[in-house]
Amino acid sequence: YDSTFSLNKFLSGAKKAYEIIIKSYASGEINKIKKLLESQVFLAFSKKVNLRKKNKQTLDHTFVSIKSADIKKIDLKENIVDIVVKFVSEQVNLLKNNKGKIIEGNNDYIENHTDYWTFTKELKSSNPNWKLVVTKSE
Repeated sequence: YDSTFSLNKFLSGAKKAYEIIIKSYASGEINKIKKLLESQVFLAFSKKVNLRKKNKQTLDHTFVSIKSADIKKIDLKENIVDIVVKFVSEQVNLLKNNKGKIIEGNNDYIENHTDYWTFTKELKSSNPNWKLVVTKSE
């Protein structure tokens, strides 16, 4: 048990991480966030970013807001804690080809995204950062 742990502080940090990770993923600057991601998540994100580059596509991303962020589950196994956060956010995502033509998404429409992200941390670790281990979208 960590006596310095605060749910409000955790959620505040989780919201910042969510926005940073989403923006870095969209812009293809995946190495910026490597330390925030567990290796499997980093690999999955990298594959999608590399596929976009290979197909000469860009993701034009606008992060509008986080409507809500709620803790759905806290799991403690030995020395490791996992926290599942449900994020509901507003975003505009436009996948464009190399000529700038929209091939996926709608410029006139703000999408509601519901994501369940699992953050993990070793309790005795001196590193204050949590790592993203699982992402699921609704």
